[in-house]
Amino acid sequence: VRSETVICIWSTIVGRVWLASPSCEGSAMPVIIPSAIGAWEPNWVENYDPADPSLAMATPAQNTAYISLVRVAKAITVSSIVIGVGVASGNVDVGIYDSADELTFTRLASSGTTAAAGANAIQTIPLTAALTLQPNKSYWFAYADDAAATLTVLRTSSAAANIAMISAGAKALAKATSFVLPTSLASMSNTGIIVWMRATP
Repeated sequence: VRSETVICIWSTIVGRVWLASPSCEGSAMPVIIPSAIGAWEPNWVENYDPADPSLAMATPAQNTAYISLVRVAKAITVSSIVIGVGVASGNVDVGIYDSADELTFTRLASSGTTAAAGANAIQTIPLTAALTLQPNKSYWFAYADDAAATLTVLRTSSAAANIAMISAGAKALAKATSFVLPTSLASMSNTGIIVWMRATP
């Protein structure tokens, strides 16, 4: 249901006829101002639609950090990151970065080394500290693991997915030799891989 705010404006112009409204007294004209879209944003944010058919359980490169751009329309405080695990193996590290220039990325929060768990299931991984994401600011969700080819997670995995990402304005970068997630990332390369992540309270 879309909420609205009604304000009342009174005219000093003689002879002007305003619309009647039970919410406004006298000769006031009701003006309806819809609330900002961000007011209906849920208290979680994800970097990709998990229902997108281009996502599949697949293996990311070992010891590689994958980051992807996210933004929020209202302030959201998050304390965990959710991933999809197909076959569990080894350890994962998830986190959130920001960047002033999209060249150097600074870690704001992370989980640290966490054993991958589950079989075709959701794994909720606590961050070491809660983080409040602010609107009008870019954040980058980050994922890395130390597992061999046996670990699979929900991620983009096809050329079609890469095309969809580009057309939607998605940004994704990767950096090898980055497990656990370091305090800073730089010299990253473009990638077609986005590991699905959802940050939750």
